[in-house]
Amino acid sequence: MKWNDPQEALITGASSGIGAEFARQLASQGFNLVLVARRKKKLDEIAKELESTNGIHVTAITADLSNIDGIDRIANGIEGMNTLDVLINNAGFGPVGDFIDLDFKDAVGMMRVHMDAPVRLCRAALPGMKQRGRGVIINVASGAAFLPSAGGVMYGSTKVFLVHFTEAIALEFAGTGIIIQALCPGFTHTEFHDHGELPAYKNSIPKFMWSTAAKVVAESFAAFKKKKIVLLSGLRNRFLIHLVPRSLIVAGSKKSREKLNKGKKIAV
Repeated sequence: MKWNDPQEALITGASSGIGAEFARQLASQGFNLVLVARRKKKLDEIAKELESTNGIHVTAITADLSNIDGIDRIANGIEGMNTLDVLINNAGFGPVGDFIDLDFKDAVGMMRVHMDAPVRLCRAALPGMKQRGRGVIINVASGAAFLPSAGGVMYGSTKVFLVHFTEAIALEFAGTGIIIQALCPGFTHTEFHDHGELPAYKNSIPKFMWSTAAKVVAESFAAFKKKKIVLLSGLRNRFLIHLVPRSLIVAGSKKSREKLNKGKKIAV
């Protein structure tokens, strides 16, 4: 993605992984950045890095998007921005465990981060983008949106909503100069799988199925040229989802879970 006069980009979940990589690639194209995340230290570190290496201005905002007040604070800030060209709703998390064992506060928090926050922030950004006749919104969903996963009920379900929401608003804004995409990464090397029981799950996935955040982000930007609304990143992932019978995928997921989850909880 290239811009003649890049302005500002706001990225949630920007302190690591795919969010941090979006920040790096946009900074290299001259965007000033507003980075949002919960972890202040990591956020400040990446902000300092990007300013020093790219000569841009970076604003770091600490906010918890599982909290309505946090969502409203970022949305109100977006409504006051006159040069926001790119909004990337990347924040996400995946508490592990069977649905009835999951702390309901975590379930509600996930709905707020994966559903409430993207909806609210899109609603805040779109009027200004429409008035200016340009803009990009990327809602980072997941390959999990295409697969039911025991142990990750809320994660996959909220990502399904995000994909459907993105498709619908993309249709509404077709022809306005605003590009809207649902990015659905497959297995990607980030900090996401470094916590709880997820390292064991990660080790059960063949190495050839994994990608890097840099490749995922580059593929997302390249997809804009084709005006692709829903991008399931990675050729292997597209093969798995679209060509392998769903019954086989579900059976394989169930078998993998049973193998890994003898008395434990995992999430996808």
